[in-house]
Amino acid sequence: MSTRPHRTPQPWCAIQMAADGWLHLGFGGLARERFYAAVEDLKAIVPHDARAWDPDGRRWEIDSAFLDELKTWEGRWFRATRPQQPRPAAAEHPLANHYTALHLLPSAPVPVVLAAHRALVQLHHPDRGGDTRTMQQINSARDQLVLAGRGHEHAL
Repeated sequence: MSTRPHRTPQPWCAIQMAADGWLHLGFGGLARERFYAAVEDLKAIVPHDARAWDPDGRRWEIDSAFLDELKTWEGRWFRATRPQQPRPAAAEHPLANHYTALHLLPSAPVPVVLAAHRALVQLHHPDRGGDTRTMQQINSARDQLVLAGRGHEHAL
């Protein structure tokens, strides 16, 4: 009888903006002690009234106001454990700055562009305490990418 060696899963972390404006956080692949330490660190960063555990989805729901803190937390617990992938040069795509403004890859189709725009509006709209200049960049990026995605490259 042959036995296969036990493979430790790669540490992973996924942060997604939900339609309701909350962030969905899922993570795993950490050793037990490190996992529990990461959970306690998360609880220390995000107040109780700004987070909830969704047992059905096996994820945390976190107020989007804590996105920056969550990214810092992710970097502390997950970025050091996975190899960094080289990023493609920005000059590879003529609309690279627009994709970057929406945090997308150049292969993103129009529906993904629109979804990213909606999520970023939730975070950066001036009526919600966001910055007008950032909101203008987000809107401009969406407009240009939607036009390009519909075959109107000459409008750029």
